[in-house]
Amino acid sequence: MSKPQEYQFGQAKMRRGPGPGPGGPPHLRIAEKPKDFKGGWLRVLKYARKYVPIMILAAICAVAGCLITLIGPQYIKTITNTIAAGLYGPMDIDRILRISIGLAIAYAVGALLSYTQGYSMALVTQKLQKQLRTVLAEKINRLPLRYFDTNQIGDILSRITNDVDTLGMSLNQSLTQFITSLVMLVGSLVMMIITNGILALTAVLASVIGFVFVRLILSRSQKYFKLNQDLLGDINGHIEEVYAGHNIVKAFNGEKEARRKFEEINNQLFNAGWRSQFLSGLMMPLMAMIGNLGYVVVC
Repeated sequence: MSKPQEYQFGQAKMRRGPGPGPGGPPHLRIAEKPKDFKGGWLRVLKYARKYVPIMILAAICAVAGCLITLIGPQYIKTITNTIAAGLYGPMDIDRILRISIGLAIAYAVGALLSYTQGYSMALVTQKLQKQLRTVLAEKINRLPLRYFDTNQIGDILSRITNDVDTLGMSLNQSLTQFITSLVMLVGSLVMMIITNGILALTAVLASVIGFVFVRLILSRSQKYFKLNQDLLGDINGHIEEVYAGHNIVKAFNGEKEARRKFEEINNQLFNAGWRSQFLSGLMMPLMAMIGNLGYVVVC
């Protein structure tokens, strides 16, 4: 048996069955794409159906807050025009004061709505996370021992901690952020068209061009990011195996083979890393250039 074969045989002896140990830590694995994104969210909402009224209240507050944010610049425009007109004639202080008071009230109401929305969603997510952890703990206590023998301990802990926290964070931020972003997008577009249609068209075209370039960059950089994470898991697993089975590596003279494999993975990790960082680093300068071009067109 040759030395590389002996070393591979030694590595095979070092590998254990399912469970934590050689092979790389479980948290370095790539997150898989959801198989049924819509169905998953529907199940979450069904599970949290008793909190739906509070979530609807939070959504209404978020929409109302966005509308107030969109209306605010119109008040500022009116104040500016009134002050500019007063430079060549009598200054309408009463009108400026009325508009300023209305603007202050509007922003105060918007702040109150934002506070209500944040408090409501934080309350819902914390209660939902507590409920999920309780149900998971009761489920784990009912599981047979063979389940823990056939599943990695890291996976089980990840379900109880990371996955529940991720679900709560997504429910707290992503849901309301999606609603507010949609309202802001549509509202901003409407207000821009009302203010000046040509400027609105210029801004929309610049944004579309930017999205196209970002899409092209992401389509090429995403595979390198995934490869980078895969290789990162491989190199950590290799290092853990070598250190955990140091005596076996020494016994089978596998130092050179271990070093060769490490350098091979490390070189691949370097190439994938710099490609992914280079491509992703192009986005900000590119978006800045497109923004400057839009500014030049407007001027």
